[in-house]
Amino acid sequence: MEIIRENLSSEQKERVQTDLKIIGQLTKVAPQLGMRLIISGGYAVDGYLEGITRFHNDIDIQIYGTDSNPKEAIEKILKSINPEVLDYKINYKGRKEYYHNLIYHLGGSNLDIYYLQTKISPLGKDKQIIKSDGTVDKQQFSEPVYGRIGDIVYEIQSPETELKDKIYKRKIRGDVKRDEHLQDIENLTRNLSKSR
Repeated sequence: MEIIRENLSSEQKERVQTDLKIIGQLTKVAPQLGMRLIISGGYAVDGYLEGITRFHNDIDIQIYGTDSNPKEAIEKILKSINPEVLDYKINYKGRKEYYHNLIYHLGGSNLDIYYLQTKISPLGKDKQIIKSDGTVDKQQFSEPVYGRIGDIVYEIQSPETELKDKIYKRKIRGDVKRDEHLQDIENLTRNLSKSR
């Protein structure tokens, strides 16, 4: 694979290791609590490429669960990975059509969490998302795609979906074009075209 990589400082490497530890713990605990956890964003790209390519400001996480209170569901997961860590800050970004967006500052790590409430267990194929108006959007989960960094294996948003999402956000929605996102787009474009 031809991959563009950024050199990380020792402080950044330490933060990445902390992030990866959190990803590994959350991945293990979520199904035990009846939730499905999918990593998206930069760590999804790196998981697909099987190595760290750049520093990440946050961990983008999709959590699917039946709990109607997103804060309680998320805190149940966080407390189960480390019951002593009660020191975190929350920024509730609001309810959208399909999800609640909450930012958790946990130690040095930032978790950008999208909580999607489902009508039935998200651990099967059926994805029945309860929308903000109370209606249910019945879909199917795609076949799971797993990323790996070292010995940490976690479910990721598919690289094809990740690429489309990154392009959409910059070209259609008008998000600021930052170097790290352009690097992700380039890495995905190069490596997806080789795998076809």
